[in-house]
Amino acid sequence: MPDGLGVMSSFISIISFMSSLFPDSPGSNSAMRLGIGLNEGAGGNVPEVTVFNANYENIGCGRGNFVDLEVHQTSNQQPLNVELEQPQNDGICLAYATHTWPDGHQYGWVGDWGAFCGADSYETQVVVDDSGITTQCVWLDKDSSAGQGSLGLHLWMPASSPERNKGGTEHPAEWYCRHPAIMQFYDTPDATHYTWPPNTRMGGRDIVDGGDVNNSTGASEDRPGRTRSLEIATELVVNYNAAHSAAKLCDSETSFGPDFVSMTEQLACDMGTDTLWPLCNANITIYCFDAEIKALNDGAEQREVESIYEKEDNSGLTFSTHFTYMTTIIPMPGATTTARVKDNSKQIDVTDEETEQIDVNLAKFTAAGERYPASIPVNT
Repeated sequence: MPDGLGVMSSFISIISFMSSLFPDSPGSNSAMRLGIGLNEGAGGNVPEVTVFNANYENIGCGRGNFVDLEVHQTSNQQPLNVELEQPQNDGICLAYATHTWPDGHQYGWVGDWGAFCGADSYETQVVVDDSGITTQCVWLDKDSSAGQGSLGLHLWMPASSPERNKGGTEHPAEWYCRHPAIMQFYDTPDATHYTWPPNTRMGGRDIVDGGDVNNSTGASEDRPGRTRSLEIATELVVNYNAAHSAAKLCDSETSFGPDFVSMTEQLACDMGTDTLWPLCNANITIYCFDAEIKALNDGAEQREVESIYEKEDNSGLTFSTHFTYMTTIIPMPGATTTARVKDNSKQIDVTDEETEQIDVNLAKFTAAGERYPASIPVNT
């Protein structure tokens, strides 16, 4: 089982990558597997992959339709340097990248590195080792149309090795952020890349010890407004993992993604406004997020959620729901199922006078016990 490095708080940790995360060696070529945490639009696009030798000479380029990519190389050299560049405008959130070399060496990078160093990121349920450790993902987006992500990511793959002469645990986590030769997010295709070890023979710049991964890319500080796409703005992630924090997401200046509910914290983060809401309960009934109907109760008007689809992963930890808001909903007698509720409800406008008249009419009826006998199942 290959060992790699990860970030635990601000310290280096050893990750025993699951062997299933690595692609098989394709002979004289190298292979990559990209783990996708989220996508921005219609499925997202797989990044283009280019590999370079120690002198930053291009020795291969690959493109795939899925997460497994075979990188065709012109020689049997070690593909030390990797560039992942997003060719289209539908961005992806990259959770991990694993690399199998022609000689059988295997290296893996996790999104926690990019998130720790300030890249736009989001929580995922992507498990990277047998102990159940999950990783964050980082956004790659060609045009940053949603105000997030970078065009590309450069990685020096051996840095993820626990071996001291390659990266190792003797370095603090911030050390990796200060060395763009090891990890560099960039926003322009002609960005100057750095070499490791320091080497200027091929036009690459020496590593620098200062700044950070994002500043080293030359990316503009005046980034476009962080307006989420419709797909992201209408998605809700409900999470039961105690390691994932809605409060942390809302407080982060670089987090980006769907609205997030932490059932452990009993908090919900509106990622569009960075507003943190408590979950509704017996003691909190307004100005809270109702996790059952997946709607915000802001004390003004009632809003009902209409699910387009609901998806739960096989771990039972998360599910995502696309939803739309309705201004007013009138419950209809006999609506015991979700389907019946949807059939019997529609968006209407009710004036205050009409609401008062409804109350008057209802008061004329005599309650004759519960709506249904105890033998009749409800909420099915």
